[in-house]
Amino acid sequence: MNTRYCSVAIVDKAEIYSYRSKGAVKGVDVVAYFSLSENAKAVKGSDEFRYEWKAATWRFSSEENRKAFSESTEKYAPQYGGYLPLLSHMVL
Repeated sequence: MNTRYCSVAIVDKAEIYSYRSKGAVKGVDVVAYFSLSENAKAVKGSDEFRYEWKAATWRFSSEENRKAFSESTEKYAPQYGGYLPLLSHMVL
């Protein structure tokens, strides 16, 4: 049996996945996420505390969190721009 393998990676044009109406990560405050206790619900961000970064709108629950994100974006932004890494190994 002759088996060949193929790897496929799909990349979208936008660097950060952003919902049209909710913004990046569905409008969740990514800074607040890191201080949540186990089983706690995500904290929704507000239009009042927005930040534009990499063509996406990020929302935060406070000015303090917005500022923390703006000063250290790579620390808080999701890996792979919020996309699920899709690496498919197919047998042809």
